[in-house]
Amino acid sequence: MALAMPMLIVGCGGFDRLSKINMEYPRAEFCSECHIDIYKEWKESPHAVSFASSSYRQATNDYQFAGCISCHAPEPAVSDGEVKSRNIFRKEGVTCSSCHLEESKMIGPIEPTGKVAPHPIDVDEDRYRNSRFCGRCHVGTFNEWDKVAQDDKRSCQDCHMLPIKRKITQAEHMLSKIIVAMEKEVLQKQHTFSVHAKLPDFKPFDIDVKKQNSQIKLRLANNLPHSLPTGDFGFRAVIVDILAIHKDKSVEPIKRVELLKEIKTAIPPKSAASWGFSVSDNVTAVRCVITRRGMDPEKVDKLFETEVILE
Repeated sequence: MALAMPMLIVGCGGFDRLSKINMEYPRAEFCSECHIDIYKEWKESPHAVSFASSSYRQATNDYQFAGCISCHAPEPAVSDGEVKSRNIFRKEGVTCSSCHLEESKMIGPIEPTGKVAPHPIDVDEDRYRNSRFCGRCHVGTFNEWDKVAQDDKRSCQDCHMLPIKRKITQAEHMLSKIIVAMEKEVLQKQHTFSVHAKLPDFKPFDIDVKKQNSQIKLRLANNLPHSLPTGDFGFRAVIVDILAIHKDKSVEPIKRVELLKEIKTAIPPKSAASWGFSVSDNVTAVRCVITRRGMDPEKVDKLFETEVILE
């Protein structure tokens, strides 16, 4: 009874709200009452707008392609079976319960450190560390990843969920702060699911530039365990901009290359592509900028930038 009263005051109104797919199905805002940091990360992530984005609506002809919904608004079940779509709160896209609710329990990769459990918890570290979990929806990318033979191969989570040390839960109210204070900080993954320009202890690309007289050859090596770009559906392009740096520090665009799977210019995993061009004698360096673009023309992700001094 001593623990029941604090739990009630904190706002966890019974596990019914977490375990039923009906009008009481928990929206992400409910999880945000305790998991504040994770909610904020998810809110800004591609998962949060996987159904509501204008690009998805456009690509599916105003939601006419029903077969896409199972991955853009999945039912809360994380078993190894087929992904199914849910018919409520679809605008939340891939929401918290889509990945963490199964059989009336919230499941995650980390053992809880708190003294109070406001809802049933199960732990399955292997499931959430394994790329196969992401591959249930990202099928093509997972198949590319799976075929790459490499001892130290990074998982999807290694590159798209950067590590951070913190408590699983946070608090805003007096009593909940006391309860959260009992928890320990643990190493976990940020719920950003983004394309990150800088990855810990990993260099996604290598650039090699060779000069012979006025001729330049630039080689871009894709160190990723999937194609550049990757993905099964929608528009994804990686733009490689090559610029010449002159002695007076002025910058001159030399070459732009578009990498797209549709026109077979994507660079396969663990492979490379090369381009040649000529420059004037007063060019002292070559800059390479790699960006990623999708259907939203205003959203551009810079993946990489480097400058090579010419000898």
